[in-house]
Amino acid sequence: MSADLLAGLALFAGPLVGGVLLRSDGLREGLAAFVIVVVYGLVLGHIAPDVVALAGPWTLAALAAGFAFSFVHHRIHPGPPAGSSGDPHGHGDHESGAAALVALIALVVHMLLEGVGIASAPAGAERTIMAVAVAVHRIPIGLALWWVTCPRAGRTGALALLLLGALSTHVGYVGARALSSPDSLALLAWVQAALAGSLLHVAGAHLPHEPDPGAGPAAARVGAGLGAAWVLATALVTHAGGREVAWSGIAVALGIVAVELGR
Repeated sequence: MSADLLAGLALFAGPLVGGVLLRSDGLREGLAAFVIVVVYGLVLGHIAPDVVALAGPWTLAALAAGFAFSFVHHRIHPGPPAGSSGDPHGHGDHESGAAALVALIALVVHMLLEGVGIASAPAGAERTIMAVAVAVHRIPIGLALWWVTCPRAGRTGALALLLLGALSTHVGYVGARALSSPDSLALLAWVQAALAGSLLHVAGAHLPHEPDPGAGPAAARVGAGLGAAWVLATALVTHAGGREVAWSGIAVALGIVAVELGR
């Protein structure tokens, strides 16, 4: 199996697991916390250091602007309360579709760059290790994509989005030589930074979960803890240096705060 195919197929593992676990309200709350922490780990622990390395520290301003735009948009158009008559599915924010779309585009751009990164790694064991690391962190990302997209576009739309993510990885992999010029990478880094900030807000405010009063805080805290372990383990496998692992640790802490504030 080629490295880019492995990374692409990993996106479909999340929905397979989540489809079983999401039937329980308590498990759904734990999975929401897990996904929030993983997304924070992806954006702040992985995307942020990468865009800084590719295009300089000012890309963090673009990331912050993306988060601020999504936050303000949600404040202006909060949508009906979860479970109200205007929101029969309990997702609480139909107007969040634009913010969700921006966040999903950010993930597709990220997957494109991951395809470039896999192809740029030396052939052999190092490329295989990188592909496995990418595949591991894509399992919860695939779940998040499925979870956010299904209420808005149905299963067919969600499946199409996962296929688009896998295709973008392949495009990055086969087109690595054309896409890996400094100018191309810098442009993609700026675009990704501007979009990735919205992903933080979507994860913290727009995941379609319905808290189970009987579950208490335990399910969310267990899910957040498992998300933290997943992010840090992936960081240790993916990165040799301690700086990226430290970024991931900070990202995990902020993700846990987002979980607690969102409960």
